[in-house]
Amino acid sequence: GSTIVLIEEFIGSGGSAIKNYRRLKKALDADGKQVRIVYFSLVAMVSGSNALAAEGVEHYVRRLLDRGISDFYEGAERDRAVSLMERLESELCPVSDDGRLKKLHFGYARSETLYVHQGGNACNNVFPLFWWRWLRGPKARATIMDRLQ
Repeated sequence: GSTIVLIEEFIGSGGSAIKNYRRLKKALDADGKQVRIVYFSLVAMVSGSNALAAEGVEHYVRRLLDRGISDFYEGAERDRAVSLMERLESELCPVSDDGRLKKLHFGYARSETLYVHQGGNACNNVFPLFWWRWLRGPKARATIMDRLQ
């Protein structure tokens, strides 16, 4: 009974974790090895944890996070907050050395993540308003989070 433990600081949409799980499982199956694969994560978005569960991936998370706007506000207040974030994001340059903003609207897979590890790299699940380095123009801007490619 062997077990492989995969450790992640953060799981956003769950897409990368599922892709890595499938790749590892396929390689182990090809070698005829029966191995238990378990994910441990310090922090995960609820949607990412649900995606792992739907895939049948055994995983444990220390802290689950809801979406920053959609799971926090309700009704007209949520609509107002979404509209405000859309307006703020519209001030960002749609294309930069970081890629295309369109794919990251409200964070990758619309994760609406409000998480960064102090001194760490902001993930692309975080609202780009906090880390996207370019305003329309393009004009460089200071950000409150760093995102390295």
